[in-house]
Amino acid sequence: MKNKILIIVIIFLCFNMSVRAFNNADTTYFPEIIITANKYAKNIYEIPLAVSFVKQKQFQNSLGSGFGNALNTVPGVLSISRSGTADSKITIRGFGARGAGDRSNSGTSRGIKFILDGIPESEPDGRTAFDLIDMAFVQNIEVLRSNTSSLYGNAAGGVISLTTFPENSDDFLKIDAMGGSFGFQKYAISAFKNTSGGGLLGNLSYSKSDGYRENSNSEKILGNFIFKGQISDKTDFKTLMTFGYNQFQIPGPLSLIEFNSSPEKANSNYLHQKEGRTNYVMRIGGIINHYIDDNNSISANFYANPKYLERSERKTFRQFTRYKIGGNLNYKNSIQFSEKFFNTAIIGIDEQYQDGAILFYSLKADASRGALKTNKREGANSFGLYLQDELKYKDFITAVFGLRYDAISYYSDLFYEAGEDSLIPYEKKTFSRLTPKAAIAFNLSNHHSIYLNYGGGIEVPAGNETSPSDEYPNLQVNPLLDPIISNTYEIGTKHWIKYPNSIDFKYDIALFYIDVKNELVPYLDGKFYMSAGKTSRYGIESNFDFGVFESLFLNMSATYMKSKYSEYIVDLGLLDKNNTGKYLNYKDNKMAGVPDIFYNISLKYAMDFLANTFVEANLRGVGKYFADDANYYEVPAYTLLNLTIGLDDYISITDDFKFRIYASINNILDTKYSASSFINPSVKQNVAYYLEPGLPRNFIFGVSLQFD
Repeated sequence: MKNKILIIVIIFLCFNMSVRAFNNADTTYFPEIIITANKYAKNIYEIPLAVSFVKQKQFQNSLGSGFGNALNTVPGVLSISRSGTADSKITIRGFGARGAGDRSNSGTSRGIKFILDGIPESEPDGRTAFDLIDMAFVQNIEVLRSNTSSLYGNAAGGVISLTTFPENSDDFLKIDAMGGSFGFQKYAISAFKNTSGGGLLGNLSYSKSDGYRENSNSEKILGNFIFKGQISDKTDFKTLMTFGYNQFQIPGPLSLIEFNSSPEKANSNYLHQKEGRTNYVMRIGGIINHYIDDNNSISANFYANPKYLERSERKTFRQFTRYKIGGNLNYKNSIQFSEKFFNTAIIGIDEQYQDGAILFYSLKADASRGALKTNKREGANSFGLYLQDELKYKDFITAVFGLRYDAISYYSDLFYEAGEDSLIPYEKKTFSRLTPKAAIAFNLSNHHSIYLNYGGGIEVPAGNETSPSDEYPNLQVNPLLDPIISNTYEIGTKHWIKYPNSIDFKYDIALFYIDVKNELVPYLDGKFYMSAGKTSRYGIESNFDFGVFESLFLNMSATYMKSKYSEYIVDLGLLDKNNTGKYLNYKDNKMAGVPDIFYNISLKYAMDFLANTFVEANLRGVGKYFADDANYYEVPAYTLLNLTIGLDDYISITDDFKFRIYASINNILDTKYSASSFINPSVKQNVAYYLEPGLPRNFIFGVSLQFD
């Protein structure tokens, strides 16, 4: 195996050196791609990480309820709508794969840090809900595919940073309307006004869908307002307010027989209890940047995030009242030691605290609230202190070193339990870790680099993953859980070759190896979780983007990854006391929920001579994978073909009014496929329920009006 990896690395380096000749081509115009998700602004080709940048134009024709096709071109990232709603399954190099199951996992992601307009959307325990994210408002997406816990702490197997504020924009008013199959409707309005030193942005959207499957209807309202201004020449700020209402039903998993015969049906238990979520969420916050002088600056953010959530699930009706507060303070110093050496250092501190009550009620026959059964508190606090130093030699070498300390604590208190004379006392559990980082980039030109990177990672079990098994009836937090510790090693390259008005070619290739200790896996549909030994993942991810004469575009993104359990002993006594003392060894089995291969190919033809009309065909494939650690239940591979036609740019009707229209046919071949699966599903009467059918053939039509 080591020899194979060495050969691949040598070929990789030879390939990069062989294309250096292209750097001498006529490259007179290169728009800069600036990334800010690594805590300060920097050119993408100087960052020694696997980084992707997605512009709004790349996903402007798929502004449905969820992430849609916005992340399709990003290698290493698998993003799929679970049932046609905003609920998406998103993984980066396998991180996030366990976020599907019976235990409050709908509508949330694991293992990946999400940032919305510079403020963390992820909770202290690492979960991220998508209630306040609407792709209709997103201007661009930055994806750090490398492990970045050294900057972001818990659950940063990757970072997805979304920006809704338009920079350097003229005033506009934009109205979008969409309609499609299964009763889908969406309306969005955005307005932007330039002001002295910044601007004022307002967004409002409404979407609904009847759903393809039984019990899969949804409705969402979202508002987003940002004001950016200046206090002085050296100080600027942003104030943000976002609110959302997100209601969606959950159809649940099917057995293989049900999946093949009636994929539009809901799981009978989910249908009976009308399983779903109703979330009311608000977030207010602020960001301030102060430039002390040319070499020193301070930035800070703060936010408050109250929530009221209702759920019908697992034979109970649940009400959550939560509040989250947090902030970050970051100091940056830049200094030039000599004509050859330039240094940038950052030091920062961040903290998030979330708390609140959860009321559990019995579930009536009509799925409404019954009698109070349990009243408990769940709290979490995430504290982090980080330091990173970047040393640059001329414009050729950039070296980065970093270190972060994290302490993540859980608090649990049981106030009332029906029928209990004594209550479980208050509990606190803390996970802590020092996470290192080291990376180096060789800049062969301003738009071509090779990098080597090592990044450590930490991920603690999310709050709903800490419940103990029946073996510990007097505890609220599973004592057998440990933090997930990962190490990512990668070598990669990024290159942009541009001949004005003729050929535009970008490629992004990365080879990676990830070892993970204390991999967390769910049992019995997520009734409880266990730290299950070690896993290893290695693979290659690539993206090639071709443009010819600004009219023909080809984008190919592919990821191949082998992931397996290198150590994994299962104590069967935890699943059934009758099997106490019996064990299973899953060493060398494939990791559940992670396909070996997935890819996306898009071919687009834009006709300048016909009012910027375009036609785009998209082919997307996902390889087979297993839904359980025993590698018994297989999720079939699938390939989807989609077609979109419309106007690539707005057509002006008057000096102040322009419009754009588009239409899509998704899953043209009406392929039957499983968009997601329950990991380690429970088996009832020798039947496992684990497959979540994806959407069949469906249509979307959209129109966008803009007033300048």
